[in-house]
Amino acid sequence: MDKTTLVTGGTGLIGYNIISALLKRKRKVMALVRSPEKGKELLPPAVELIQGDITDKDSLTGAMESCEVVFDDRPKGTVYERSKQKAFQVVLEGMVKTIQYLKKN
Repeated sequence: MDKTTLVTGGTGLIGYNIISALLKRKRKVMALVRSPEKGKELLPPAVELIQGDITDKDSLTGAMESCEVVFDDRPKGTVYERSKQKAFQVVLEGMVKTIQYLKKN
């Protein structure tokens, strides 16, 4: 059985290309998306969409529980909803929550 892979940032340029490469390798792929509608519009039907946000501990850990591999492609803070505070929250808080989950499991 193929390992399930979670991709954060899957509707972005890099995340989309990660997903495409994984699907070509016949991997089962899940994408953490804030908007399932946008995910359905942009991503291949083979991708399982998990509604959530990288800054929300519960949705992030819930998505990570059912996968073996995570590609974390969050924005690097250049432009994120035109808000430096939101960019900081996504980059730093998302990383902290990911690390906390991994340390516990």
